[in-house]
Amino acid sequence: GDPSPATAKGILIGIEAASRAAFGSTKLEGMTVSLQGLGQVGLALAKLLARRGARLIASDVSQEKIRRARKILQLKIVSPSVIHKVPAEIFSPCALGGILHPASIREIRARIVAGGANNQFASEKRDSAVLHRRGILHAPDYVINAGGLIQLYVKEILKEENITPWLERIGETLATIFLESQTRNLAPLAVADRMTRQKIRRVKKRNNS
Repeated sequence: GDPSPATAKGILIGIEAASRAAFGSTKLEGMTVSLQGLGQVGLALAKLLARRGARLIASDVSQEKIRRARKILQLKIVSPSVIHKVPAEIFSPCALGGILHPASIREIRARIVAGGANNQFASEKRDSAVLHRRGILHAPDYVINAGGLIQLYVKEILKEENITPWLERIGETLATIFLESQTRNLAPLAVADRMTRQKIRRVKKRNNS
C-alpha cells in the first residue's frame, strides 16, 4: 500500500516529541509550522497538522500541488526560496535533501527542524553541529520518517494490521535522542548515528553467537 500516510503519521509523532523537548508540551494548536514540500508525504502531514490546530505556511515548486493543497486546507503559500526563513515554531522540510547548510541554517527562524526529507544536511557532521550550536532542535531524518518502512515491516513481514504502536516508538526513540543530545551537548544526528552503530554491533554479535 501507499506508505505516505504512515510516514506522515510518524513525522507528526516525531514533531510532537520535538515539541515536548523544546516547549514542554505536545500541543500544536496555535503553533506555526513552515512546511517545505506538498507532495504525498507533505500534504498528508499538512492535513494532520491542520487537525491539530497548527497554522500552516507552505511552499512547493509545483503549482498543481499548491492548488491541490489550497482546495482542502487553509495555508499561506510562500516561495520555496524563503520557506526556511519565515518565523515559525517548527520548520518541516518534506522535499529535496541537502537544504540545511551554513547559509540556510543562519536564516532559520524556527526552534525545531523536523520533517520527512531524506539527507537534509549538505554535510551531515558539519551542518548538524552548526544547527545544534544555534540552539535549534533537529529530528534526525531516518528516525522521524521511518513510518513507511515500519508499515512495510509490520504489515508485510509480521502480518499485523495495527501499526500505531510501532509508529509511536518513533516518538519514544526521539525522546531518548533529544535527552542524550541535551545531556552530552551533541547534535541529535550524532546521537542517533551512535545509537544506530551500537544496535548494529549488538545484532551482529547476536547473529554470530
